[in-house]
Amino acid sequence: MMSSDELETLRQSCDQFISINSFFSTSTDKKQALSFLNSCDVGDNLEPVLFQIDANPTLATSKPFADVSAYSEFTDESEILFMLGSIFHLKSIRRSSNGQVWIVRMTLCSDDQHNLKQVLIYMKQQLGSGETDLETFGKLLWEMGKFDLAEKYFIRCLEQHPLNNPLLARLYEDLAKVAAQKGDYDKCMEWRQKAITIGPNQPTFNSNSKIAKPSSSTSKFIE
Repeated sequence: MMSSDELETLRQSCDQFISINSFFSTSTDKKQALSFLNSCDVGDNLEPVLFQIDANPTLATSKPFADVSAYSEFTDESEILFMLGSIFHLKSIRRSSNGQVWIVRMTLCSDDQHNLKQVLIYMKQQLGSGETDLETFGKLLWEMGKFDLAEKYFIRCLEQHPLNNPLLARLYEDLAKVAAQKGDYDKCMEWRQKAITIGPNQPTFNSNSKIAKPSSSTSKFIE
């Protein structure tokens, strides 16, 4: 459900770019996606909206998307998760054939499209560190409570770095925190010991550590 004002902003932004400043959960099953509207309260200023997305995996390099159905609480939702900061080309907005739902068609953009360079610079500034790597992805998944998926991305990040890379200590700590959240304290201590082994000058594991929460799901429109 979307407010009439926000929908009007979208309608005025056709053929422009939209960046999503949070994770974007979608489904490959159109009927499943539409079923979520059945449980929504329709207010005086709300409109039912369905986003229809064309996404080519070969274009998603630094801003990936993936099928996370196996990790979803409801596996029949056929969930596809888009990385925060994903940028889409807003193609069209029209009513469905029965007039009950607004259909918003978007296409996932390639990172190296010339006309998106300024948009990408803006998104890097919003993300703070300037980069969105596998470690950042893992931390945000952890914050969302997707511990198994977060662990998977931390381990993938580990495999991409040589054994003498000082970043490994931080990744081991990340894995220790995830294990603690899962209640696997033996694994937590195992990862923590590996972090300590990397070097005494590396930061030690702190179970009270916090990470910043993802931005709100409000979309940002960029001309």
